[in-house]
Amino acid sequence: MDSKKYIKEYKEITNHGLAYNVLCSYGDGVYLYDSNGNRYLDFSSGWGVANYGYNNSYITEGIKQQLNKNIYSPPWIATEESIKLARELLQITGLDSYKCIRATGGADANETALRIALSNKKGRIISFKYSYHGNSSTTIQLSDNTKFGKNIISSDDQFQLHPPYPFRDSSSSLEHSINSLKKIIKNNPISAMIFEPIIGGGGVIEFPEDYLRDIQEICLKNNILIILDEVVTGFGRTGQNFAFHGLPIVPDILTLAKGMSGGYAAIGAVLCRNQLVRKFNKSYSDISSSFAWTPLACVASMLCIDFLNSKIRLNTVINNGKYLKENIEKIFRRYLEKYFGEIRGRGMIIGVELVKSPVSREENYSLGQKLVIKFKNNGLFIATCWNSHILSFLPPLIIDRREIDEGLNRIEDTVKNLS
Repeated sequence: MDSKKYIKEYKEITNHGLAYNVLCSYGDGVYLYDSNGNRYLDFSSGWGVANYGYNNSYITEGIKQQLNKNIYSPPWIATEESIKLARELLQITGLDSYKCIRATGGADANETALRIALSNKKGRIISFKYSYHGNSSTTIQLSDNTKFGKNIISSDDQFQLHPPYPFRDSSSSLEHSINSLKKIIKNNPISAMIFEPIIGGGGVIEFPEDYLRDIQEICLKNNILIILDEVVTGFGRTGQNFAFHGLPIVPDILTLAKGMSGGYAAIGAVLCRNQLVRKFNKSYSDISSSFAWTPLACVASMLCIDFLNSKIRLNTVINNGKYLKENIEKIFRRYLEKYFGEIRGRGMIIGVELVKSPVSREENYSLGQKLVIKFKNNGLFIATCWNSHILSFLPPLIIDRREIDEGLNRIEDTVKNLS
């Protein structure tokens, strides 16, 4: 197959950018194959989607069975599959007393979460700089929208708080950020805070536990809802079923997608406290979506959750993540010490920040972009955060130590021969 011809056509007839000039043919486990038969070890998982690998027979065989039963039903009709999935989500999150609301993906889930919050309490929304909550008109506004385009709605309805990020901003200490939060709350009516337990697309930025503990206390004291966006970090990515399980914070509203179906279907979910649903339902009589929670998507999601529960050991995810992180740092310090800024992350979400010098810490966008292509040419897919000076490593959770070593060898071979 003439991949160059098809890629050229793709660029002519679509408006979607390409990081790689690769025509993907199929996937198997932790590998993707192009139309020429070249194999690539995938250390991106489509930015945290393919948690269970590609063409996972445990999941695909179950999907095939559902194809012969029921693929679609109208969104205003209950199905056995949707009831089972809702029950499964409430159980695996430990939020048994919450309500489950359907969504088609992460942005849709976050849109719904914001509607729930604002229907319960009028006020502004606080989000974080460097964050990303989806590509809808509302969620892009709450993201670090200077990176994604012009504001579509008024900025009067939201505030962006600087997270503790001392490597990039020496003034963004935990104390400074908390004081800024208190000042915002003192001078403005606030409905909710929305944030990821680890800021993903903006740089794999972790929050200290003390900081999250303070946020929980402040929000509780001021009747501010906590919307926790676990679209990326959910379903085992951090070595916990959900990142908040290992943190001193409990969401009022939890949003899910990506690993919820591992890329085998488009689906998302919102879990919220029971009492929040009453006012929400009065404000929105119909929030159904044509393609949310089809029987096929529900089955795909349940198969993924069952695979996570029965086949993936979370301790292994933690240990493999530590091993990968430690060795990535060793390689970069050995060969690119003067460009190595910092490595961050937990479990299988890892970010490496590249700088032009360790003194200035100026972002090294060109090196990040160059490395992504060099890795691809050496048979390894990685991603970058939307700040391309931060490389991101999010392998499928099924990856084993031999495959990690293969990836590390490709990383080392690439950076030591960088010209």
